[in-house]
Amino acid sequence: MPHLREVLTELVDADPWIFEFLDAVFRYSQNFERVPVKLLSNVLKTKEERIVKVSRELHGLGLVEYFGQPFPSVRLQTLGADVLALHKLAMRGLVKGLGRQIGVGKESDVYEAVAPDNTLYSLKIFRLGRISFRQVRRLRSYGITRMWRPWLYRNVSAAKKEYNILKKLAILDLPVPRPVYSVMHVVMMEYLDGVLLKDAVIPPGDAEEVYIEIIDSIARIYEAGYVNGDLSEYNIFVLNEGGIKIIDWPQAVEKTDPSANILLKRDVVTVTKYFIRRYGLDKVFAKNVLAEKGFAEFSAEL
Repeated sequence: MPHLREVLTELVDADPWIFEFLDAVFRYSQNFERVPVKLLSNVLKTKEERIVKVSRELHGLGLVEYFGQPFPSVRLQTLGADVLALHKLAMRGLVKGLGRQIGVGKESDVYEAVAPDNTLYSLKIFRLGRISFRQVRRLRSYGITRMWRPWLYRNVSAAKKEYNILKKLAILDLPVPRPVYSVMHVVMMEYLDGVLLKDAVIPPGDAEEVYIEIIDSIARIYEAGYVNGDLSEYNIFVLNEGGIKIIDWPQAVEKTDPSANILLKRDVVTVTKYFIRRYGLDKVFAKNVLAEKGFAEFSAEL
């Protein structure tokens, strides 16, 4: 499978019509698992022979999958969706180049992106795969209620939800990445210079201060109306300049959600147990912090 950056290099001088083609496949993928060539021919007002020729060429690059039987049709691949989203960002004057891949997760990849003024940003590209019954509850928490929808549109829903939550929280100056733009299954946000909490080496004397900051952030975000719902050392970012940012919000719930208190307790207890295990945080100290921030009822879980 070709790498995203390699394909982008090959497409630098590509016919702009290719992106019109990819966009048409993307739009009609909401209704078709395989978009008929005949439909694309009508939509793009071009001959079916041209659609087939381009489909086969892009099939070779890994952008689409072309099928000759039982009828000529096209299916958008992950790489094709990525290329189309980046093209849309470029056309809006937001991105001029893609940098290194800086994160790989179960549900997303993160890349460096370079803006026209050479400012670095982060691009989060959602990678929710095909669902299983065990994933239904989690996907619904991402704002995805139509389980039959194609994989790409499930990613689009997750990206839109995360962008909207980040926008609301960032306006309140809460410790989350500042979102810049969202298109398709991609969220563009400020570049974070630092490491995940799991990779951070915090001096013993500073661990208590970092713990307090994280618990305070959870409390402030809850007051603002949200619970992350999946908080751990894997989605708390420790900045090199000091401070933290809480990342990954597509599974978040509003504080009015029936499951909010259960998820809030899990977030608080998970973080607390991590600091106890990793840094030897004193349990009495932790319980005092929780009581001060309004989480005294969760102390029994420690």
